[in-house]
Amino acid sequence: MPTDPLRSIPRWKFPKWQPQFQDAMLEFDPRKLPSLVGAATTAIFARQQSQEADSEELRALANALRSLRTIQTKRLDRRGDRQQERCA
Repeated sequence: MPTDPLRSIPRWKFPKWQPQFQDAMLEFDPRKLPSLVGAATTAIFARQQSQEADSEELRALANALRSLRTIQTKRLDRRGDRQQERCA
């Protein structure tokens, strides 16, 4: 039975920024992650500034930004390591 190729293509609720956000969320290569997080953040900020987003999308944008900040803190930022070095 042949598969429908359109079923494998994601249908985004918010296609102006969700693809970039998903790319960042699913990437674990520390060399690629900074640029993907940057691209997602840029797309999200651009959408927020466009004033075309409704309240549901604005909530989704805020949640996505929080998730990206968590990625920056947990996977990319080493400020915690530096703070421990200063305390030692």
